Amino acid sequence: MGATNCPETPRQRMISMMYLVLTALLALNVSAEVLNAFGLFDEALTTTSSNFVTKNESVYSAFVAAEKENPVKTKKWKDIADKLQKKSNEMCDYMDELKKEIIETGGGVEEGSEPLAANGITKKADLNVGGEILVGADEKGKGLDLKNKFDEFREWLISQTKDEMLKEGLENSLSTHDHTLPDGSSHKWHLSYFDHMPLVACVTGLSKLQSDVRNAEADLLAYLYGQIDAGSFSFNKLEGTVIANSNYVMSGDVYEADIFLAAFDTTKSPEIFIGKYDSLKLEMIGKEGVDYFKLDSVVDGKGKYRVTKGVGYHTVEGLIFFTTGKGNSKKILKYPFSNEFQVAAGSVVISPTKMNVFYIGVDNPVDISAPGVPSDKIYPSISGGGGRIRRSDKGYVVTVTSPTKNCKVSVVGEVNGSRRSMGSMPFRVKRVPDPVAKVAGQKGGSIAKTKLAAQQGVVADLENFDFNIKFNIVKFTVSATLDGFEQSSTCNGSRFNAKAKNIMKKVKRGKKLYIEDVKARGPDGKIRNLGSIAFKLQ
Repeated sequence: MGATNCPETPRQRMISMMYLVLTALLALNVSAEVLNAFGLFDEALTTTSSNFVTKNESVYSAFVAAEKENPVKTKKWKDIADKLQKKSNEMCDYMDELKKEIIETGGGVEEGSEPLAANGITKKADLNVGGEILVGADEKGKGLDLKNKFDEFREWLISQTKDEMLKEGLENSLSTHDHTLPDGSSHKWHLSYFDHMPLVACVTGLSKLQSDVRNAEADLLAYLYGQIDAGSFSFNKLEGTVIANSNYVMSGDVYEADIFLAAFDTTKSPEIFIGKYDSLKLEMIGKEGVDYFKLDSVVDGKGKYRVTKGVGYHTVEGLIFFTTGKGNSKKILKYPFSNEFQVAAGSVVISPTKMNVFYIGVDNPVDISAPGVPSDKIYPSISGGGGRIRRSDKGYVVTVTSPTKNCKVSVVGEVNGSRRSMGSMPFRVKRVPDPVAKVAGQKGGSIAKTKLAAQQGVVADLENFDFNIKFNIVKFTVSATLDGFEQSSTCNGSRFNAKAKNIMKKVKRGKKLYIEDVKARGPDGKIRNLGSIAFKLQ
């Protein structure tokens, strides 16, 4: 009914007025239990931030050790990490100053409490101080300055990575977008945190934002540390190798050879010793400088060896010392090498560009030349391994079909109008080795859960292999034990499907995730079983 049809009595108007006042008082009344809960929440967030700081400090220390070990590869990423540490500390220090200001303005903390602890605030329910300082009368208080700092910090973090998943994670975790209320209206970011909030809630909100900063710092820091060795080879087998410019030289000419590890690091050179060695102890025999010597010229991991010998067969042999690992895990590995060469009055030079091995199913480039014989007067042939040899723009290409130790390349040269044998060289024919299944460049072990979640799938990596051959992952299964039950998802192709990603997301830190029955197709079309990967999530 309208007011004119049913006018209110003075008593009814008084009751209505009292109801409105009571409703307002109830809206302003925050129970002691809720206020104390904010204090406990703040304590938990502060502990989480402290744990992140400890964890991050260990990674920063690892950067320092890595730079001492290999400054060439580490400096770029350590410089960014140093800036990250500085910016993260500045963000958290700024929020500590805001906490200090609103707590002291609101009456401080109880005696015996930590200066910035929310559970010790004397006036936890105060609804004015936080809004006055962080929101302000014109909504341009220090909370707006905090938003601007968050925006600048977030954009800098995102600019330091090319990992799209990490960028998305940083964007979401440090978002300052306006919030949409149930009625569809927009509410500014800093108002959502601090407007009409009890003092204890404002402090807890700042602690939550500090935790977000430390979490984002940890994610980017892990990415930066991973970039130190990104793209580097993971050696599980190294072999001392000698590759000569020419295995046959004319009498009086210089024999030149590169002595190096087949898989090498251009920023960290090995020590190479030339001479006889004990094959059991892997130690040089005799006295250095008399019976053997250390090669002085080592460039980009390759030892440059030069010697002049008379006509006949000669051997160059010795040991390569290679330092691997970092810090306490550093160790010296020793690899023997040996190679024979012949000095003759006139003969052929056959120098394999990849090593003295032909691989089945790929084009094996070979350089063939003979001193004094034009390239168009050289006629090579091949026997064993189902081999074929053909001329290419840069020399010759050999293809083989079956493994053997008795493949031989022979050369006939036309000299003064007549053809004569210029020599031959034996080769081994091998199958292309199985690739290694990897995720995030790892083939198992411990992995950060955030790092694993950022990956798209499984790749097949041919470790320590000189040819550019691609194996395509065709199938694998992701499995883990969740809540006491094993869950699994079979993925076709190389990418994680939605179910597999969901399993990965649910696995808790400290638990294991398995990627099993990984299969890949090689260039010959055959399927190879690459086994399994086991990860322990951190």
